[in-house]
This record gives sequence, structure tokens and C-alpha cells, in this order.
Amino acid sequence: MKPHLCIVIVLFNLGCSGQSDNSLLNPSIQKEAATIKNPGISSLAELHIIKASENYASVKKSISKERQQLISKDLTVDSLGKIFKTSLLNKILPFWEGTEWSFEGHTSKPGIGKIACGYFVSTTLQDIGLHVNRYALAQQSPIDEAKSLAIDIEVKEFSEPTTLKNIAAIKAYLKEGIHFIGFDQSHVGYVLKDNGDLYLIHSNYIGAAGVQIERMEQSGVFKSYGKFYIVELSTNENLLHDWVAGKEIKIH
Repeated sequence: MKPHLCIVIVLFNLGCSGQSDNSLLNPSIQKEAATIKNPGISSLAELHIIKASENYASVKKSISKERQQLISKDLTVDSLGKIFKTSLLNKILPFWEGTEWSFEGHTSKPGIGKIACGYFVSTTLQDIGLHVNRYALAQQSPIDEAKSLAIDIEVKEFSEPTTLKNIAAIKAYLKEGIHFIGFDQSHVGYVLKDNGDLYLIHSNYIGAAGVQIERMEQSGVFKSYGKFYIVELSTNENLLHDWVAGKEIKIH
């Protein structure tokens, strides 16, 4: 990548616009979070299923090899979805845990440099083999990023009057798996539905915390927004087939 292109990337990092790393959880949010009895998944490291000897590069290669082998197999959407989810959630994302957040961050290496929310999503999707330009996708607004990943399925919008009602509506809508979530005009990430619970996986700008997983009910970022865009990923038949075939994802 030529150096001058990186300058353009920094100037047009639309997906994470309007964010501030000075936001803090207020007492009411902390109090509500403390009432949750089942902490569920507390870190991405808990989900990692790779061998100790494997590094990021070798994991990407093994995922690529497995994906290419899927072309000759007649698998159901459910089976493809499980492989997609495992590749992303259990093999790629844990490497990124703790990578620092920066509005201008666009590192391609977990744990080295910093990563903005949009680049976290686009880079990790590219690293499991989705044929997408990580720069172009990350530069989109949340709604446009959602449209690009939807591939002819519905982008579901949620704008309930309270945080709890938004969580309830999203939980009722989503199938078990990992999906894309856009926050109004300025943040993106993944939403994981696991055993009925919702988790946000994102590069968290609050306190510049960086890449982490947190229960949706405990997320200060989630509570800061009133409008959300959801697109299925691991249950999106069109996306899964394009992923296996290596078909380019068109940017809207």
C-alpha cells in the first residue's frame, strides 16, 4: 500500500466518527452491570481453540485452506455458518483482544499498533477469507457498511425508546451466531448471540479500551446510542456462499 493512500484512510474513517475516548461509565450503568448474576463470556481468550504453536499467520493460512476445501462440499447453510463462526470467533478474534483503540488506527496485525472500530471489523473479516477491501469497508458509515455486508438481505434497524427494549428486540430477532452491528452514525462491531445472551465484540473507544468482548447489558457504548443496524453474518446464506466462493463483496 502506498504511503499517500494511508493519509486518505485516516481522513475518511467514517465508521468511527464522533467518538471520544474520554467517555466513562456513569454510576447507574455500573450499578446495573453489577446486578447481572451470570457473567457468561468474560474474555475472547476463553474462546480460543488454536494450538499453542500456531501464530496469526499460520491460523489465517489454515482457515484459507479449510475454506477452499468447502467449495467441493455440499454443506447446509447451518454447517457453513458454524464453520464461519468458528473461524472468526474462535480462531481470529481472540488474537485481537487488548489491541489498542485509536480513531486513526488501521493496523493489520493484532497486538501491534492500534485499531479503529471499522478497521477491526473489516480486517478480521478479510482475514477469515471474505473477499473485501478492508480500507473501503472501514471508511463507510455504519448503515452503508451494513448494506455492503447484507448482500441482498434485510438490514434490520432498531430504535426502541430504552436500552433494555433495544436489547430485548435485538435478542428476539437474532439467531444464535455472530453478526454485524452498526451504531447510528459513528460505531461498528460484532454482536454475538450465545446461549440466548448478547455480547458486543468491538474496538472500544471508551477509555481507549480497545478490542474486547462485553455483555451488551454492561456496555457503556451500547447505552450511549439509540439507533442500531443489524446484519446477520454466520446465518446469512448469501454471505456464506460468497465467502466460500471467494466472491468480491461490493461496497455500497
